Amino acid sequence: SLKTLKTVGVKPLLLGVTLWIFIGVISLVTILFI
Repeated sequence: SLKTLKTVGVKPLLLGVTLWIFIGVISLVTILFI
């Protein structure tokens, strides 16, 4: 039960981190090219 909770809890966290990195990279590229 605890193992499934951990797996379900880690995936959205990883997705959130990936999303923030993606947004950060896009922002940086936009700043550099404007």
